[in-house]
Amino acid sequence: MNYEEFEKTILADPSAESEALDAFEATSPEARELRRKVRLLDQQLASAMAVPVPPSVVHADPTGQSNVVGLKQSRRRAPAVWFATAACLALVALVFTRQPEVAPATETVTLADTLVELIVHDIHEMEPGRPAVDRSKLTAVLGPAGSEMDDGAPLVSFAKTCPVNGNQVAHLVMQGENGPVTVIVMPDERVDGPVSIMRDGLEGVILPVGDSGSIAIIGRDSASVEAIQDQALEAVGLSI
Repeated sequence: MNYEEFEKTILADPSAESEALDAFEATSPEARELRRKVRLLDQQLASAMAVPVPPSVVHADPTGQSNVVGLKQSRRRAPAVWFATAACLALVALVFTRQPEVAPATETVTLADTLVELIVHDIHEMEPGRPAVDRSKLTAVLGPAGSEMDDGAPLVSFAKTCPVNGNQVAHLVMQGENGPVTVIVMPDERVDGPVSIMRDGLEGVILPVGDSGSIAIIGRDSASVEAIQDQALEAVGLSI
């Protein structure tokens, strides 16, 4: 099971139980937090929607049967109804904020911010011990970025083409000696010099390469990044 499968199952049925779900949750703090939030919202929603019908809305008709009749709409909604509405909106927000949407870089959203958000969305892929992706997939991902993978490169366990600021970039995860590191090759994103990144438990650097491109090397700590930086540059055939 991967994160996407876990997420779809939990969002479809917050009460779902299986050995596969429990086993994956045990390896992913993000999955564990998602399950906790979805179940909490589901419980709050169920409680809020359990609104009893007041006795005043029921009367007996001439046949002796009880019928529910409409009441004049109150100017103020019952607190439970407001809470139910809020819980519904919170659950919808949780679902849609999980979608992979990368904001364009602006004065307030820097390239570093954009890359961190991209990595956080696929953070479950940055785990040690994952198998290598197919060589054909690597070629397909690196081709549009104008690069190719060297035969002596570190093992690449994840490869995907992603949009950043309207341009397609190569998003890789390399299994380094000091832990997995994300490498993002950006042929159309120029930086004037090295840009340090330290946010959301991630550390790394964006380096200018060639005349108009850059490469980001980001890990969970500076040691893992420093250990693989030169290998990463050499692996994709780039130089500062």
